[in-house]
This record gives sequence, C-alpha cells and structure tokens, in this order.
Amino acid sequence: MALFKKKRDGSIAVHLNDNARAFVGEIFNQVVQAENDPNHEWHLSMNPPINPAANSDDPLATFARQKEMASNAELAQMTINEETLSAGEAYAWMTSLTLALRATVSLKNISDERALHNVDSDTRQYILTIQSLLFGIADCL
Repeated sequence: MALFKKKRDGSIAVHLNDNARAFVGEIFNQVVQAENDPNHEWHLSMNPPINPAANSDDPLATFARQKEMASNAELAQMTINEETLSAGEAYAWMTSLTLALRATVSLKNISDERALHNVDSDTRQYILTIQSLLFGIADCL
C-alpha cells in the first residue's frame, strides 16, 4: 500500500503507522527548532549567508522565505496525526521534509550517491526514508 494516496476529492490520504508518524513528527520538530534556534546544527543550512549580489537575498525576500518556511513546518507539525491532508498541508509536509533532507546532506557533506553509500547505515537509512516520503507526497500533488 502506498504511504500517500490522492483521493477523488483532491485530499491526500496518509497511510503511516504510529512509528512512521513519530519519525516524521520528529523531523518536523527539528525543522521548527532549527528555524528558531541559531545554535541548532541545521540552522545554517536552512539560513545560508546573505549574498547582496543575489536578488533572492533581498532582506524582504529573505524574510518572506523564512516566514513561509516556519509557517509550513508549523503546519506540518499540527497535521502530523491527520488521516487526510489538503494539498496545502501536503505541500507543507513536502517542504519541511525537503528542508530536513537538505540540512542532513549538507551537514554530512553528502554531494553524490558515492558519498551517500560511504556514510553510516543509520544516516543512509534516514536519508532514503525521507526521500521515499518525499516521492510519495510528490506523486499526489
């Protein structure tokens, strides 16, 4: 059975057991903590230094991006126990999981498949699980 399935009404059914929900919920908690705590190990990968030459680093654009990031992670946290998600809630899950994946591979210096195979098995399984969840949600959006 698929982890996520798009229903006729456009909502997305979530088929995760309690352990999987706890795993995903912890990821969402980490994303929210990393956004709010400058000492969190993921914080820098989620908030890279500003490049004044880049249009995307305009302070107002950066603020809007940070606000959206926090809003999505908080929405994902609030919907962790839902049986069905709206498209917006599924998008919040997807962006939060993407942030966690990016932070993890950045922190572990994983830039390609060879580097992924050279990390410890727990980290590799963590990354592959997040990827599977992301592909499942993306298939429904």
